[in-house]
Amino acid sequence: MSKSSGFTLIELLIVIAIILILIAIALPNFLEAQIRAKVTKSQGEIRSLGIAIESFRIDHNEMLVDFWDEGDPTALERLRRWNFCSPTNLADEVRNQRCILGNLTTPAAYITSIPTDPFSGTITDTSDRLTLALDGTYFYGDNESGIPGEDHGLGGLTKQRAWFFGLRPLGEDEWALMGWGPDSRIEELDGNERFRGLPYSPTNGTRSRGDIVTRG
Repeated sequence: MSKSSGFTLIELLIVIAIILILIAIALPNFLEAQIRAKVTKSQGEIRSLGIAIESFRIDHNEMLVDFWDEGDPTALERLRRWNFCSPTNLADEVRNQRCILGNLTTPAAYITSIPTDPFSGTITDTSDRLTLALDGTYFYGDNESGIPGEDHGLGGLTKQRAWFFGLRPLGEDEWALMGWGPDSRIEELDGNERFRGLPYSPTNGTRSRGDIVTRG
C-alpha cells in the first residue's frame, strides 16, 4: 500500500507564514499606489474645473460667488440673477460648494458635472461649517476686487500668512480650487483656517499634510 502524501502541520504553517510575509510586503505598496492614483485624479479634476471657471469668467465677465461673499450686495444681486441654488436667507449660509460650482453646469455646460473629491470619503474634519461648505466636492474661494475684504476662506493664502509659508498670497481677482488631499483634512486648526490652502507635496511623504491646490 502506497503511503499517502500531504502537507504536515509544520509545512502548512511555513506556507501560511510565507504568504503573510508577502502580503505584508505588497500591501503598503498597493495602498501607496492607491493614494497616488487618487492624487492624480484629484489634480485632473481640479484642472478641468479651473478651465470651466475661466471659460465662465470670460463669457460673463464675472466670477463665481464663493461661500464667504454671499452677504455682499453685489454678490447677492449676482446670485439672484443667476437663479441657481440661491439662498433665500444669506445669513443662513445655506449654499454648499456644489451650489457654488453649479453655475458651471447650467444653463451653459462648461463642465458636464461637478466631480466628487476622491479623498472626501475619508474626511476626518467634522466641523459643521466645513461639512456644509464642501459637500464632498472641491473648495472654491476667490479674492474678487469688487467685493470688499480678503475673505476667501483660504487662510494660508492671505497676505498676512502666505509669505510666512513661502507662498504668494491670492492676488486681486484670483481664485483658488482646493481638494482635501491624502490627509483628508481641510487644514483647520484651533477654530480658524490659517493653514488652509497650503499645497500638498508627495516629496514630504505620500500621506503628508497639505491640500491639492490650483489657482487662476
